[in-house]
Amino acid sequence: MTSDYGDGPVYGNVRSNACSEPGDSGGSIVQNKGTTANPKWVAAGINSGAITYRLTPTGPKIYCGAKVGKVSVNTYQPIEKVLNSLNMNLVTVPAP
Repeated sequence: MTSDYGDGPVYGNVRSNACSEPGDSGGSIVQNKGTTANPKWVAAGINSGAITYRLTPTGPKIYCGAKVGKVSVNTYQPIEKVLNSLNMNLVTVPAP
């Protein structure tokens, strides 16, 4: 999907139902490629943006959809796209 935050379009973003709120942009998005009993967490992307809600029209706090009874909608840039644009590779090591 394409996202536009005012500085021009960003192509190739992925839509997810992750709960994302102000301040989360640039953070990591991870996916479990294993099972609940035997998780295998892998890098999926970099958090880009989300649809957020206020409890009241002038409320000070902004929430993701899941916290106000709605579906959370989040977008992120796939990690492969980011790494390729910077000519980089992601190197991981097993957890201790």
